[in-house]
Amino acid sequence: MLSQTLSPKELAQLIGASESSLKRWIDSGRIKAHKTSGGHRRISIAEAIAFIRDNNMLIERPDLLGLKTDPDLSGLPSTTDRSTILEKYLLDGHTEEAVSLCFSEYISGMSIGELCDTLIQPALKRIGCIWEHDRYGIVIEHRATDICLRIMNQLRFYLEPPTGPVVGIGGTPRGDVYLLPTLCAAVTLESEGVTVNNLGADVPFSSFLEAIERMNPSFVWLSLSHIDRVEDFRSEFEDFRFELESLSLPLILGGHALGKVEIPISPDIHIGKSMSDLVSIVRRIQGRPTNSTLTE
Repeated sequence: MLSQTLSPKELAQLIGASESSLKRWIDSGRIKAHKTSGGHRRISIAEAIAFIRDNNMLIERPDLLGLKTDPDLSGLPSTTDRSTILEKYLLDGHTEEAVSLCFSEYISGMSIGELCDTLIQPALKRIGCIWEHDRYGIVIEHRATDICLRIMNQLRFYLEPPTGPVVGIGGTPRGDVYLLPTLCAAVTLESEGVTVNNLGADVPFSSFLEAIERMNPSFVWLSLSHIDRVEDFRSEFEDFRFELESLSLPLILGGHALGKVEIPISPDIHIGKSMSDLVSIVRRIQGRPTNSTLTE
């Protein structure tokens, strides 16, 4: 299992710097480190990644983070876009390569929201059409989705735990078993410094309301990828939104099943078509400029 911390020597090897430089950066406060009970300095993975991103550094030893060193791009033109490369890895079931590719994009400065919108979503959308002409496409899609779940959880591991006051609660309603969209929402928001409680998939509205009462969030997100019984859902959703309206609690909706529901016009209901939209909406809810971080 990958350690959650690095020694100064390991971080130096990771970025191709000298150990003396690392110790100097720690002493000057550029890198946060803590001392173990034995007096050894350790740097959290999240702190190391943040330092690398902030300083536009390259990773020389990705294997120190459990990542594949040399992804196989054989058979692909050099001009191939990243979502197509990810699609190839997902089609072939190459988990390590897929994780390494997404991490490489993240470490190079791409936000989690952009990664979801421009790599993962397009790749999975194309893979999701295979079943229409090949029954094995269902297997391929499920395996690809599982790999993407691993990608998001791995990226989450690299994030600094949010400490800001903003709290979001989200998930999918009863009958919607799609885990990935709401996980993407959670990791995207956490990467922006938002403390979130992702309730996962197939959550009854009554459980959402119980969580809201106990956790006192600033907003709620609802991912809609599948609606089983449309009429039942519409009735339950109406009751749910009225409860949120009585609490003046903003509700953010997204997902390709949104078209099956009549969404009323309300200042407390927001529609997002992407993870980048989600971030912008939360910034507006919190009264922040669209180019600010959510915890400023």
